[in-house]
Amino acid sequence: TKDNRHFRFTFAADSKQNPSDIYTNMQKYMFPPNLEDVFAFSHKMTAIDFEGWNHFNDLIEFARMGVDVEHSDSKFKLFYSNIEWEICDSYPQRLIVPRGLTEDDVRKCAEFRAKGRFPALSWYNKRNGTSIWRSSQCKGGFMGRSDYDEKMINLIAKTTEGKPEPPNFPAKYDQKWKQAKIHIYDARPYLSAFGNRVKGAGYENTTDYENSAIYFCQIENIHKMRESHYRLQNVCRTVNSNNKWYSQLEASNWMQHISLVLQATVRIVDSLKAGKTVLVHCSDGWDRTSQLCALAQLLMDPYYRTIEGFEILIEKDFLHFGHRFRKRHGHITKHDGETGPIFLQFLDSVYQVSCQYPSIFEFNSKFLGEVADHSYSLRFGTFLCNSDYERKEKGVRGKTISLWSSMNSKIENYKNPFYVNEESIIIPDCRYMMLNFWGEYYLRWTPWPKRFLNNSKSPLDYLGTLMKMKDLKQNALEEENTQLKEKIKKLSSKLKELKVDVDSNDELVDSFVVTQ
Repeated sequence: TKDNRHFRFTFAADSKQNPSDIYTNMQKYMFPPNLEDVFAFSHKMTAIDFEGWNHFNDLIEFARMGVDVEHSDSKFKLFYSNIEWEICDSYPQRLIVPRGLTEDDVRKCAEFRAKGRFPALSWYNKRNGTSIWRSSQCKGGFMGRSDYDEKMINLIAKTTEGKPEPPNFPAKYDQKWKQAKIHIYDARPYLSAFGNRVKGAGYENTTDYENSAIYFCQIENIHKMRESHYRLQNVCRTVNSNNKWYSQLEASNWMQHISLVLQATVRIVDSLKAGKTVLVHCSDGWDRTSQLCALAQLLMDPYYRTIEGFEILIEKDFLHFGHRFRKRHGHITKHDGETGPIFLQFLDSVYQVSCQYPSIFEFNSKFLGEVADHSYSLRFGTFLCNSDYERKEKGVRGKTISLWSSMNSKIENYKNPFYVNEESIIIPDCRYMMLNFWGEYYLRWTPWPKRFLNNSKSPLDYLGTLMKMKDLKQNALEEENTQLKEKIKKLSSKLKELKVDVDSNDELVDSFVVTQ
């Protein structure tokens, strides 16, 4: 199954049930012909204390970031012309673009970008005025260019106030990269991006885009990720009987892909800290782009490390910006070549960061696992569709229940007991050897998983053990403290009997008292 479970059905020799009929019915319910036939449209909850469909409001979230769209002298403005999805049906209805662009400018820019996904604001850093923008690849090919697209990128570069946060760029970055005002992150391998130029698409020529520099993140496409995930699933099924398990895990390349995603994320954070504005894109701007934008915000903005903030982050950068959940998770089709574990890879990356910073996330790994499960389960409407447009067309909001309604009604189950709200920017160690296999998620359904999981405890497990040891030590100290105080009283009585001035020995007596 999609959550790596194996089911085996056996039939008695004299059974009147036809196995082929059962298989046909299973296929019917696992891959229904229409989206409206999935379980989410018939699933009901008796009582809802939290309405998840009202959880995210784009205007409120951008206002929280400090984005000013109301005053005429502000750097940004609201773009309403996609309210009926006439420019881009995979984008939100409202977007934020640089002030100074006309509606015609944006429309012409959309024509120059794949799927009409023109650059739009994803996150604003109120600490130093930098920002993250996202789009799809441009359609320049080898010689093509667009004055409208170049104008938009130039205006985006000018939105930054350019206030670097120390430390500045490490020495590994070249001078052109340091001097550029806008950093373009192409998530693809360079050869893949170059190959798209032959097809009339590709990447930005930095000689045409003023004060820009480009970096290729070397992250593979959904086909490579799907193959890697299949290998991972096969390895997990043999954990108890495979002497080459670790070498086969490495051969799946799953952890290497996670490492590359995190490396690119850290580089984006370096750019933002150095006072540079960032534009992120891949081919269509809804897979790797969503991963990198969301992870960079997670490292930069402590709000997204809370339960509420993380849910908002998923709503904003995956759901509203059009990550194709229906296609990528194969909700109503089986193996059509467009499935891919992009969202699971994102959650695994978050898990990796939480392992290295176990006290600054309000949620635990159970929370991440629950989100991963229900992105496939078809029980809730949150992850059913490819875009906001499709959610409205299918009536998902009014006919299904939001996952956040369910999870937030039992929020205590997902809270990290060691959570401390820290405002700092976090930088994980992305090297392959520093990553942790997410055994508590991938190996949940394997036979006798505890034998393996006991050797792959999360940092929270170790912290729990340390807390128990601390409590035992504290109890022992308190008991010892009580015993010492009793001894001091007895000694004081003896000193009085010997007519020794006790007051003159207060300092000596106090030194015996064990303080907590």
